[in-house]
Amino acid sequence: MKKILVILFLLYTGAAIASNYPIFYERFDEKVYSLIVFHDSKACTYLYSITRENKTTWFYYDRNATWGYYTKIKGHSRRPSIWIKTEKFSFDYFEKDSTLIEIDKMGMQGKYIRVTGAQ
Repeated sequence: MKKILVILFLLYTGAAIASNYPIFYERFDEKVYSLIVFHDSKACTYLYSITRENKTTWFYYDRNATWGYYTKIKGHSRRPSIWIKTEKFSFDYFEKDSTLIEIDKMGMQGKYIRVTGAQ
């Protein structure tokens, strides 16, 4: 079922017309799947699913999330450099090569790989 949702989601967002957008990032862990789609310079979609120890699955999806870059300090990027705000949560990331690293006060939380060819 998860694969069908992801395929439908990718087909829907792939219909957007923009020069460098949409940009897709995925996170696959043993119990976590997450997808971030940057639609343009302000709008993104955030999808998160986790399977807990008791075998229940928690799912969160926000199609109307926003994102942006933190301002640079003296021309240098900050860490974190990107923020995402959903209806319920906010997240911070920094870019490393072609990945996004989620970071919070406890340190690195997850690595998102850029998906190429999804357009």
